[in-house]
Amino acid sequence: MKKILLVMLSILSCFLLAGCGSSGSSGSGAKTGSAPGSAAAAGLSGKKILVSYYSLTGTTREVAEKIRQATGGDLFEIKASDPYPVDHDPCLERDKKEIAENARPGVANKVENMGQYDVVFVGYPIWYYQAPMLINTFLESYDLKGKTVIPFCTSGGYPITKSVGILKASAPGATVTEGFRYEGDTSLQYWLKDIGL
Repeated sequence: MKKILLVMLSILSCFLLAGCGSSGSSGSGAKTGSAPGSAAAAGLSGKKILVSYYSLTGTTREVAEKIRQATGGDLFEIKASDPYPVDHDPCLERDKKEIAENARPGVANKVENMGQYDVVFVGYPIWYYQAPMLINTFLESYDLKGKTVIPFCTSGGYPITKSVGILKASAPGATVTEGFRYEGDTSLQYWLKDIGL
């Protein structure tokens, strides 16, 4: 009797595990759909893509390169005319002052023929809950009307939400998606799939 009961429990366990396995697959589909900005950015495959970024320490550059590799887009590093200090405190002091003054620091380089791009990814670190003011200068330097602008950021834990709200005003006429905060390669893969790439 005990053997029969053990066999029945084993069979029942197999069915339960199989059920969990199929729920896990739809769970990963749900995870894909949970990335921000999916509705606005869906169907970007086949579009001409620019992956632009500003990176002080190289962290944002690494993420931008991963996005460029995944999308096949062109890569563009945004460079400040007056480079930010590499040391943490002086850099943040300058940024804090620029935010208070709503400054537009100069950009040292320019995208050749921005008009050819349908989609512009723009990456940056989060400083004081937002993008460096340099990013506003970059966006305001071009006519982005009709383009899709996709923000992404690197951060020690701050969300991307506030920065995206601020950047929308610098890209009038563009569709600016909710954006993406990098939390590792797996999250990046889900996000890229979610936005149709």
